[in-house]
Amino acid sequence: VRILRADGTVLGLPPGFTICDEGEQVAILRKASRTLHNAARVQLDDLRFRISRLKNQGLGPEHAARQAVDEDEQTLASIFRRYQETLRTLQAVDFDDLLLKAVELLEEHPAARQRWQERFRYIHVDEFQDTNAVQLRLVELLAGKHGNLCVVGDDDQSIYGWRGAVAENLLAFERRVPGAATIALEENYRSVGTVLEAANALIAQNAKRHAKTLWSRRGPGERIRVLAAEEQQEEAGHIVAEIKTRLMAGDGRPADHAVILRTNAQTRPFEEELRAAQIPY
Repeated sequence: VRILRADGTVLGLPPGFTICDEGEQVAILRKASRTLHNAARVQLDDLRFRISRLKNQGLGPEHAARQAVDEDEQTLASIFRRYQETLRTLQAVDFDDLLLKAVELLEEHPAARQRWQERFRYIHVDEFQDTNAVQLRLVELLAGKHGNLCVVGDDDQSIYGWRGAVAENLLAFERRVPGAATIALEENYRSVGTVLEAANALIAQNAKRHAKTLWSRRGPGERIRVLAAEEQQEEAGHIVAEIKTRLMAGDGRPADHAVILRTNAQTRPFEEELRAAQIPY
């Protein structure tokens, strides 16, 4: 955003350009699709997702039109073109355009590229396995003069392929940046040895990866137990029953136990089971 506010005028972007949020994108897509597509909300969200995927690959409506193989893809290309025309009329961009426009600026305007390369002389990128093609190009352009680029990532933890992330950005880094040094960070400070042995056995099956063996100074720890539950209420019931058994045996207080979840939305069945077991939480 800072780059485009400063230099976007050469691309036809005024310094005060608008950044559209998801709701505004859907409104523009609804108008663009009115004569071409059923404007149901779920389909509009799908259109927004598909256009975002194309942009994350650095592709515009012209490419989408050339590659269209059926009526659905032709419709997508037409709506994509109208969507971009509307954004230009409104002097607006979406979040994907922020990357695309910054890359366009740095590729096509040498004076701007040199200014920003001097501004960012040392560049560090975290979670590099989840970068997409456009983000990689932006990093290469900014680091192109000084070459002071450090990336950190784990090819075994790439989880955003569904939104355009390319784990090969990390896997191919040494080829793209000749002379780059690779430092393996294999000591794990969080987990015990048994957990890491299981993780090592699992990730070793990945076809494309940097070889690595995680290890810990924390000792082997308890053996892993796996619970295969039919649904989330059963899972919560088993875990709460385990906690209750430990409490009745005098093994700590309720506050000595923790249930670790991926998302807040998963807490409800645990709360229900804890209340039923009269365990404060």
